Amino acid sequence: SSTYDMDNDGDVDIVDITMVTYNYGWTCGKDQLETIDFSDFRNDQVALSIKEGEANSENNILEAQLFIENIEQLGGFELGLEFNAKRIQIVEVSSGDFLTSNQRHTMLIKNEMEAASGSILFAETSIGGKESGAFGAGQLVNIKYKSLDGNPADFTISDGQLARIDGQVIP
Repeated sequence: SSTYDMDNDGDVDIVDITMVTYNYGWTCGKDQLETIDFSDFRNDQVALSIKEGEANSENNILEAQLFIENIEQLGGFELGLEFNAKRIQIVEVSSGDFLTSNQRHTMLIKNEMEAASGSILFAETSIGGKESGAFGAGQLVNIKYKSLDGNPADFTISDGQLARIDGQVIP
């Protein structure tokens, strides 16, 4: 059991990091966040989707965005994505703007890509202020890639965990 395993589940992940930022207030104290009302938190229709963008004709770079919908009080996330490494070459994986939509600051936790196995692991948390977590719909991750066979990628979400700003898991 690690000192940083705040939820005692045997690993240190985005939930633990979000709990630490909430409880120890890297930008503000927990007492400032107690005014947030979580009583109407709804998560029964949370949806994640991947949308393909248009190709940039100058350098043939395509974009895919990972979106979330119907979420309230999102404080952090950790998501695994898979892709066919024989079909695409990843150029860049970056943060979307959804976690900053309520003026909270963000901290990138993981941005790991395994080209040979065709996997991406991306984790980010938000910190600070009295502001509530992100709600509604928005972009979590942006992926730029080159198609090796001329077709769009078919990314799939392989694993993931969502957390409220207080570190509670969003099922």
